[in-house]
Amino acid sequence: MSTTYPPSADMVKYAHVDLSRYDQMYAASVSDPAAFWAEQAQRLDWMKQPSEIKNTDFTLGQVKIEWFRD
Repeated sequence: MSTTYPPSADMVKYAHVDLSRYDQMYAASVSDPAAFWAEQAQRLDWMKQPSEIKNTDFTLGQVKIEWFRD
């Protein structure tokens, strides 16, 4: 059994994302991870904007997961 601890009223009041928005963002991240993370990358300052968001290979024995490789 796990225990959950609800956030304080102040934390909820000052949070940048509410539960509804979190659920939307999570769904977007699962349905199209590359597009979701490309959008999130816009929130950062880059020396050079990444042109490759996601490069993955889940082949047994060759697993490779790279984000923002360039």
